[in-house]
Amino acid sequence: MKKALLAGLAVGVMMLGMTGVASATVLDFEGLTTNSVEDLSSHQGYGGFTWDNGWFLYNNNSFAAPVHSGDYAIVNNYGGDPLGLAITSTTSFDFDGAWIGGWGFNAPSQVKAQGFDNLGNFIGETDWMAVSVGGSSFLQADIDNVYRINFIGGSYYTIDDFTFNEEQQSVPEPATLLLLGTGLTGLIGARRKKKA
Repeated sequence: MKKALLAGLAVGVMMLGMTGVASATVLDFEGLTTNSVEDLSSHQGYGGFTWDNGWFLYNNNSFAAPVHSGDYAIVNNYGGDPLGLAITSTTSFDFDGAWIGGWGFNAPSQVKAQGFDNLGNFIGETDWMAVSVGGSSFLQADIDNVYRINFIGGSYYTIDDFTFNEEQQSVPEPATLLLLGTGLTGLIGARRKKKA
């Protein structure tokens, strides 16, 4: 009975060591470069995502448009498309939010984001957020287990510091497992010695 309990405990501890851990990732677009404006489709796969045609990378030094950090951000360069533009992944992720700002011309009054699963089913959406021209505000999303995020609002708005969580497997190092095994063996041995 005690052996089974100790063995169960050992398996449980090892399983805990290998569970998924959420880690926040922030895409700030600083790893990409352009002199002015460039279609983001030439950087497909950036951050592990597929970017709809219409997302454009821009350099804040060339265009006086809001970025939250650094010199680069992306802009909805299709203007007034009411259906918005999508950011898609082949694996699920939790979308935390992004910094949104309005350009000095044709900026929308408000923007929201919608999340969808891998079959295109609607999961959830943010509230509408007012867009400030020349500045940026954080669109809080907290939409979990999505494969696609659509930004809706039309007109010219920027996205910077796109923040999401992805599952990463943390696998314990061999030395940690060896130490755990040695400790459990010692406990079992001490238990046997005590009975004798």
